[in-house]
Amino acid sequence: MLDGCGFTFWPDLSASRLQAYLAELRNGRTDKPGLSVQSINFYLAACKAFCRWAVRDGRAPDNPLSHLQGGNVRTDRRHDRRALDPDELRRMLDAARTGSVRFGMIGSDRATLYQLAVETGLRAGELRSLTWGSFDLDAGLSTVTVKAASSKHRRDDVLPLKASTAQSLARWHTIMGKVDPETPGIRHDAPER
Repeated sequence: MLDGCGFTFWPDLSASRLQAYLAELRNGRTDKPGLSVQSINFYLAACKAFCRWAVRDGRAPDNPLSHLQGGNVRTDRRHDRRALDPDELRRMLDAARTGSVRFGMIGSDRATLYQLAVETGLRAGELRSLTWGSFDLDAGLSTVTVKAASSKHRRDDVLPLKASTAQSLARWHTIMGKVDPETPGIRHDAPER
């Protein structure tokens, strides 16, 4: 943002110049599509936070951006989040299962990963943190445990798994052979099968 607006020194900071640059990002260019209101708000919030820090730390006399406000996100919904309906979910899993290698994973492994994500609601970082020791697939009720360090709640989360997902994970684990419990459970270099 500093480079885009041409700000080098504190006196260069200008709310109107920042607003003009954000409007340019919002409208896009011939080589790049415009950003959403939400993205623009994130940029503005970062700039304002930097200025607040500089004033609090005694590095600047005032905050020239303090009066700026973000846009209304509800007026620009580009991707409304919603749950997949059962038919969409089935088609997505079928497409993954029969698809070629993507992201270093064969189709059946990707389908199992997607099913695990849908059932548990785990985020990408939480899924990446899982090791084979995170899964309890032998119990009557199979579970997956996300450690506090990786959980968005910052506590250990134990989540139940459907029997079908537990069976898919157990097959995946068996095919990989005997592995250390701390081996990542979601690997991108799983063997071909």
